[in-house]
Amino acid sequence: MSEEQILEKPIINCHMLMSLDGKVTGSFLSKPECKLYIEKYREVGRKFPCNSFICGSSTMKEFAGENTIDLSTFKETKINKTEDYIQNLSEEKYYAIAFDSKGKINWKENKLNYSGNPIIIEVVSEKASDEYLSYLQNIKMNFIICGKEEINTKLALHKLKTLFKLDFIRLAGGPTINTSFLKENLIDELTLITAPFTADTNDKPLFISENIEKFKLINYEIMPEGGLISYYKKDNNNNKPYILCHMLISLDGKTTGNYLALKESENACNEYWKIHEKENPDITIVGKKTIVEDFLKGGNIDLSNFKDKKMNREDFINKKDYKKFVCIYDRKGNIPYIKDTMYNDIYPDYNGYHIIAVLCENVNDDYLCYLQSIGVSYIFVGKNEIFDYKLSLEKLYKLFDARKILLEGGSTINAPFEKEKLIDEISLMQLPYVAQNDGKPLFLESIVSDFKLCKVEKMDEGTLLLRYKQI
Repeated sequence: MSEEQILEKPIINCHMLMSLDGKVTGSFLSKPECKLYIEKYREVGRKFPCNSFICGSSTMKEFAGENTIDLSTFKETKINKTEDYIQNLSEEKYYAIAFDSKGKINWKENKLNYSGNPIIIEVVSEKASDEYLSYLQNIKMNFIICGKEEINTKLALHKLKTLFKLDFIRLAGGPTINTSFLKENLIDELTLITAPFTADTNDKPLFISENIEKFKLINYEIMPEGGLISYYKKDNNNNKPYILCHMLISLDGKTTGNYLALKESENACNEYWKIHEKENPDITIVGKKTIVEDFLKGGNIDLSNFKDKKMNREDFINKKDYKKFVCIYDRKGNIPYIKDTMYNDIYPDYNGYHIIAVLCENVNDDYLCYLQSIGVSYIFVGKNEIFDYKLSLEKLYKLFDARKILLEGGSTINAPFEKEKLIDEISLMQLPYVAQNDGKPLFLESIVSDFKLCKVEKMDEGTLLLRYKQI
């Protein structure tokens, strides 16, 4: 599996106990006064919504002990290095995940002698010997093979999510494994317990990083005894645009319906577009249905001239000096665009916006050729009608220099951004009307997410302007 195909991974929370000068090893951990902070570290760890943790090979060797294992019995065994070994999957199980590239840990059994007796998942590369992997099979230990020379961490996380159904993993390693996750931008959150002690000069730090990496402070707690609990999340502004979902909505949460066509709603609609212009987005995301029905009137296109064309699956970027862009996610690749910019009397605010089509790779060659012929830009962010929304934002950031995006779609396109927690802020203009039963909600499918109400403003005709930010 190539990295381009790895679309899923668990949330990774790096959970560590450290000294006030940033060390995670050392004699300060043995101080009697530090027992309090060790217990707090364990207490916080038990509250995580997960059933697994990752440690490096050094830590796992300490758990395994000084024992040796006899591999001579398995010397002639041959292992298929393309097949993982997985035993007794169950949602109730608790897993300890060891990253052990060459297969050097002398395990005695397939469980860890640690709190909760977690079942071990050994992550190895193809450099692990056949006899070692045969021994693991003999003691019924799970292992996954990820990479040829060294462990492909992204592939490992993908397998942990898809094979073991792990959605959230604690990273509790030393500086080597912590840094490997940091360098590949795989740490989503940090939860740090800082004890009020300094460490020795030779003790190991939290990370050994060559680059500046930014995280956002979410919350902190000062412990009565002087310790600090701090919570951080990855600052996604480094690799994704800021997403503001800006919508008109009824008081019962519908974004479509005849209430929007009332004369009394006209002022609110005008104010909506004023806010749109004031926000000055680099890109606006709109729904496919809006584009087809309101802009293109459900028209068709003639692809017969492009029938025998063969196209590669590389992104196509129109090099003209456009200032504003509109982005449409189109799974099937069948929107009948007329030209490379928007033009419509109903929504004149979008006029002149250059079109970016977000596609899956199963789109037909003749359609791609047609898009290029009229100058519509397109990017690929998935296969077989399954979008990778995070990847789409990264591409819009890199290829179109998008730093702020307004999400102004319908309930279908809004939903995956909410489900994947990609929305940074929500702007709602709530009109004082109850919508009809067939009106569409803000999000067609959603999960429980925490947003903080930051602003309320009363507007004309009883409309409220509400601004929320994701916590």
